[in-house]
Amino acid sequence: MHTLLILNVAPELEEELVDCLLELPTVNGFSTHQVYGHGVNGRMTMAEQVSGRRKRLQVELIVEAQAVKPILAAVREIGASGLYWEHPVHNFGRLKPVPQELG
Repeated sequence: MHTLLILNVAPELEEELVDCLLELPTVNGFSTHQVYGHGVNGRMTMAEQVSGRRKRLQVELIVEAQAVKPILAAVREIGASGLYWEHPVHNFGRLKPVPQELG
């Protein structure tokens, strides 16, 4: 069974996190996005509190469910902290263009 693992961490960790994930044999690829966290959080800077948002790096990986714990352990080893969550993946694959009919 596969799972969509989503990590939400400080953007300063992007290079180190990318390197860490690329070294793991259970990770075949992933996407990264700049996102903003909103909410009440005592760890926000004054500027973040005023704007009501905090820059975050979101990473999305589809992996075998049993790979999640080792991935999280590796991410923690580089000092990453933040949020993570999982979604079950019922199906996934690669889209390929349909070949054009030769006329």
